Amino acid sequence: MSKPVSRAGYFSAALAAAALGCQLPAYEQPPPTAPHAIAKIRVANHSSPGPSLTEAMVLNDHSVELPSLEGDFLLPRTTSIRIRPEAAFWSMQTTFFHTYTTTTMETYSYGCGKTLCTGTRSVTHTYTAVDGSCKAGLAFRPVADRMYLLQYDFYGHEQCRLQCMEQQPDNAGGFQLTPCLARNTRPDD
Repeated sequence: MSKPVSRAGYFSAALAAAALGCQLPAYEQPPPTAPHAIAKIRVANHSSPGPSLTEAMVLNDHSVELPSLEGDFLLPRTTSIRIRPEAAFWSMQTTFFHTYTTTTMETYSYGCGKTLCTGTRSVTHTYTAVDGSCKAGLAFRPVADRMYLLQYDFYGHEQCRLQCMEQQPDNAGGFQLTPCLARNTRPDD
């Protein structure tokens, strides 16, 4: 019997670190000769509410490299990695955004001889505005020599899901997808 999987606050901490630009260590796959399962990761954005995009996928406090996007955010992407047969805490965050610039005039004082003089200067500030963001997470315990599909779907601001399905062979030579024994959770639960 497998142990229950839980880790309070994990998702929030991992995604907060990613959102703040903190570098999480990269996930290192187990060698092919070590016990492992395969995780196929599919990311699908069903809407693109902004012109720029950042994404962060985290597995047990390690960043998972996702296929890069070349222009069209709505094209689904798939990759696969080897994962250890141990409790797996997954989280994914998508943020669509745009940047804008403002210029303001500031006045300042400076010494000029025995008096104070006043000058003005223009100051430019660049800001980032979030157009749509969502985060989702789940936890499950993979079994060695099995294959899993992690499907992340972004639909809009605060509308996304991360689900896990196990790919099992069927009698016809194909396969069936059955839900993993996963505990779906939002990262801030």
